[in-house]
Amino acid sequence: MAEIHTFYSHPDSWGGGVAAVLMAETLSHVRNDGFAQVHLWTLRDTPRSRRFHSKCGFTECGTARTFDFGDGNPLDQVGYQRVC
Repeated sequence: MAEIHTFYSHPDSWGGGVAAVLMAETLSHVRNDGFAQVHLWTLRDTPRSRRFHSKCGFTECGTARTFDFGDGNPLDQVGYQRVC
């Protein structure tokens, strides 16, 4: 299973379709590299990113974790996955 480590776009581009194109291209590369599934983590308290991942065919896989990005402020994340 592949993992998308980070996936962000600048807020100025939100709603313009750029992220959807980038995700489609990312998933194409994952498939071409021979992976059947892909996993990612997103922040629990970001409904916009969670809706985006769902629109891209990801579903919550029931995993959660607290992750510290290095600033001493751990944040809750939920796992998503999809078939490539």
